[in-house]
Amino acid sequence: MTDHFAPEKTTVTTEEDDDEDDFFARVRRSVAAVPLGLLLIAIGVGLLFWNEGRAVGTARSLEEALSLVRPLRSHEVAVEEYDGKLIHLVAPLRTKVWLSDPAYNVELSAVKLKRTVEMYQWVEEEHTREADDGREVIRETSYSYSKKWMEELVRSASFDSPHLHKNPKQMAVTSAEYRAPAAYAGAFQLSDGLVNRINNFKVLKSLKLPQGSDAKVTKGYFYHGEAPLSPAIGDVRVQFLYAGLLMIKFKLGPRDSVSVLAKQAGLRLVPYHTRAGDVLELLAIGELSAADMISLERAYNMKLTWGLRALGWFLQFLGFTCMTTIITELLSWLPLVRDFIKASASPP
Repeated sequence: MTDHFAPEKTTVTTEEDDDEDDFFARVRRSVAAVPLGLLLIAIGVGLLFWNEGRAVGTARSLEEALSLVRPLRSHEVAVEEYDGKLIHLVAPLRTKVWLSDPAYNVELSAVKLKRTVEMYQWVEEEHTREADDGREVIRETSYSYSKKWMEELVRSASFDSPHLHKNPKQMAVTSAEYRAPAAYAGAFQLSDGLVNRINNFKVLKSLKLPQGSDAKVTKGYFYHGEAPLSPAIGDVRVQFLYAGLLMIKFKLGPRDSVSVLAKQAGLRLVPYHTRAGDVLELLAIGELSAADMISLERAYNMKLTWGLRALGWFLQFLGFTCMTTIITELLSWLPLVRDFIKASASPP
C-alpha cells in the first residue's frame, strides 16, 4: 500500500530515431524477428504437447489412488499389511522441539515460524511516453517517487534523483524462517514434501517486548521507529507468522490436524509412485476424506491444464506475430497500400 506519493519533475530524455521512417531499417528489424517467432512457436507447441500428456497422466494417477487407497484407522500404530501401500490418515500434528526467535523472545510449538521484516523506503517508478509527429519519434521518460513498506532493500543510489530520495544502505533486521527438524502426523513422520505443504500461515498477534528492546508493539508488529502512525524513512516493522500449530504458551487456537495421502513405510509417510509414473504425496490442513482430497487435486489439475494451454496458445500467437511483421512491412512499401494506410490514418 502506498502511504505517500510524491511526484517529481525529473530528467526528461528525448531520442530522435532517424531510422524510424527508413524502410530498409524496418525490414532488417522484421527479418531479425523471424527466428524469435519460430522459437516461440516451437516452445508453444512443445508446451501444449507436454501439458496434454501431463494432464492425462495426472488424471490416471488420481483414479488409481482413489481405487487403491487404504484408510488407516489409528494414527498411533502402523498396520503391517499396509506397508508399501497408499494410505489415508487423519491425525494431529506433532513435533519434538519448540521453535523460537531469541532476538524477539518469541517461542511456540509449530512446524514453521516465519519472521517477516519490512522497512519504510523510497520507491522509484519510471514512466515513458512516446509521441510521433510523422518525422520522428520522441520518447519522454519521467520518474515519480512514493514511500512504501518493502521487505527487500531498495537501493536509492540507482535512482534518477538519489540526493532527494535516500534510503538506508542496509536493514538492521532481516527476514528469517524457522522449521522443525521433523514433523509428525500422529506417530508417523512426514516426508519433506509433505511438510512443504504445511503453509497455513497465521499472524502471531500476542507479542511481548523482550527485555532491553527499543522496539514498540503495535497492531501485531514489533516496530522500530519513533511514530508508528507516522512512519519515517528507515523505520522497520517485524511480524511473526506460524504454520502447523501444536502447542502454545498463550492461547492462539486449537492444534492443527492434517489429512494425508502417502505411502506407509514403517512409521514414515513417503511419496507413492503411481503406475502412470507420477509421485503422489498429498497433505491438507483439517479433516478431509480421501475422496475429498483427490477431488481437490482434480480441480487443481484442471486449472493448471487450462492455464498452460492458454500460455502455449499465447506463445504461438506471439511467434506468428513476429513472423508476419516482415510481410506487413513489405506490403506497406507498395505505393497503393501505403497511400491507403495514410488515407485511413488521416482525419476526414
